Amino acid sequence: MMTIDLRNNKYHQKTVILNRSKSIYIRYLFAHFIYTGAILPIGDEEAEDVKVTAKVLENIKKRRDNRGTTIVDVDDCGTAFRFCIALLSITQGDWLLTGSKKLLSRPFLPLVTSLKKSGASIMLVDHGILIKGKTIQAEQMEID
Repeated sequence: MMTIDLRNNKYHQKTVILNRSKSIYIRYLFAHFIYTGAILPIGDEEAEDVKVTAKVLENIKKRRDNRGTTIVDVDDCGTAFRFCIALLSITQGDWLLTGSKKLLSRPFLPLVTSLKKSGASIMLVDHGILIKGKTIQAEQMEID
């Protein structure tokens, strides 16, 4: 469950309780990892995409300082795939981001194009995306 406080003004507070969204939770896992370098613990009851995301972040954390290309396989998790494209673009190292054949056929080129315009080193290959992580800068980014 997720709790959101809505503060209409200084006198009234309302609480809305929502079922946890796996997409929002995956975004939270990525944000937490980016800001703290830590991976939140994942319970057995979590959705498979959440578990895949946690494993992917563990792989990135363990391998970010090693030499050679690290394979990051997100299976069929589209949310993790899109966030990994951006994360790996700014994470030092050589990365091969891959997933299921179905996932690789989904539309992600607008994100790749925008990141490349900002200086990201990304190359599409048959079985995924080769990414050379480095520092990039963007004051503004537009994605269709």
